[in-house]
Amino acid sequence: PHISPISRSYLLAGSWTGIDRATLHLMFAFNFFLVLLASTIAGSLYGTIAGILQSGWCVLIGKLGQTIPAQSSFFLNYLLQEALLITPIIDLLHISPLFLLAIERPLRALCCRLFACVGCAGCAENLERWGQRLTYPYKYSRAMMVINIGVMYACIAPLVVFFILLWLVVIVPIWSYNLQYVWAPRQGAGFDSGGAFWPTVVRLQLLALGAAQVVLAGIMLINSRVDGFMLVMLLPVATRIVSRQLERNYGRLAASLPLEQCWQMDVLALASTECTPTLDAAVEASMGPA
Repeated sequence: PHISPISRSYLLAGSWTGIDRATLHLMFAFNFFLVLLASTIAGSLYGTIAGILQSGWCVLIGKLGQTIPAQSSFFLNYLLQEALLITPIIDLLHISPLFLLAIERPLRALCCRLFACVGCAGCAENLERWGQRLTYPYKYSRAMMVINIGVMYACIAPLVVFFILLWLVVIVPIWSYNLQYVWAPRQGAGFDSGGAFWPTVVRLQLLALGAAQVVLAGIMLINSRVDGFMLVMLLPVATRIVSRQLERNYGRLAASLPLEQCWQMDVLALASTECTPTLDAAVEASMGPA
């Protein structure tokens, strides 16, 4: 009963995919609410909270509409740093696996000297694979942060779209190659979640879209365009309705049957036939000829 809700969500996840989805929620909350939104009003955060308590949420809408456009140059620099510095170092040069590979032999010798390992089997072995592990929440949160900046500033500072396209031109071929030949999830190289992340990612992206619409409404409000403010405030409602329809139609289809479960169902179906009466034979048949 004393377990926190966050810890309870991790304990009840039941799989690495469930844990990764819970982690993605936390990383999105940090990036979006603290980095993208709260950082723009950090200088007057206490005053903003007091104004909300006194005058309602219109104060927050007006504050976001006033401060977020002023931070566009900061986020343009962030996009340039992400595209031209972080991506080449982390994703192209793979600096973490290189560092782990460099220290593997000295660390193994130190381990053998300290613990008197016999043959040093498994001691500090294949450390570079830890740096090549595919961490879904980290990759998703990086991509979502960039896309959220584009959604937020597309109508405020259209120049940001050029930097988003630059990032996509750089990141797409690098991530495509790494996903095929370098990165491997902790479940193994043959693991496929089968779209289990799709409902979570779409839900969070639609939340970011709604926040961008609210910021646009705040800009209308501080410019005394009441008619524009009322029209733009209809967009979050329409976005919510469409998102509910989208999730109702495709969410369960995408996430309820990951591919590894489908494979197990196929194996059991093959095992129930007369040609492959045992589970081992069904597995061999599903894998195809050697």
